[in-house]
Amino acid sequence: MVNEWSSQPLPLSATCYHHGRMRVRLSGADPAVASAAARLGGAQTAGTDGYWASLRDHTHPFFAGARASDVPLWRLSVKSTAPYTDLGGEQLVEWGGGLRWLAAGDRTDPQRVRSWATANGGHATLFRAADKSAGVFQPLTATLQSLHQRLKAAFDPHGILNRGRLYPEF
Repeated sequence: MVNEWSSQPLPLSATCYHHGRMRVRLSGADPAVASAAARLGGAQTAGTDGYWASLRDHTHPFFAGARASDVPLWRLSVKSTAPYTDLGGEQLVEWGGGLRWLAAGDRTDPQRVRSWATANGGHATLFRAADKSAGVFQPLTATLQSLHQRLKAAFDPHGILNRGRLYPEF
């Protein structure tokens, strides 16, 4: 649905799908916003700046709940057309489907999360977790790892900056 809207001249500035509810933010000239709202339908809600700020600032109940429960929080950047897949936890979808947040559950398998993200044109980052043994960043392919190592060697020949910070190999 959002992908179809994105191909149209609509003043979409944000989307969020969570708990079966799609929220859309329209921004721009009043006539354009009114026309788009009439075309898209749905209920208009006043005073939603706080809602969008809660997403930006990670104070939305989804993020607050993940933090309070101390569950791992994954950030998945994928094609906006990637289908919904049960990855074993609660999800919040932003950016028309291109950004997905996953509050991990008991059934969440880090390898499966990363494989799914790769298969859908993106990557998965362990955004917040007490246990980072699964690795924070998506493992690099051999080609990308070689390129990263050569860049690091060129810009940090003595290996003093952020040793092991992104990847243990460099």
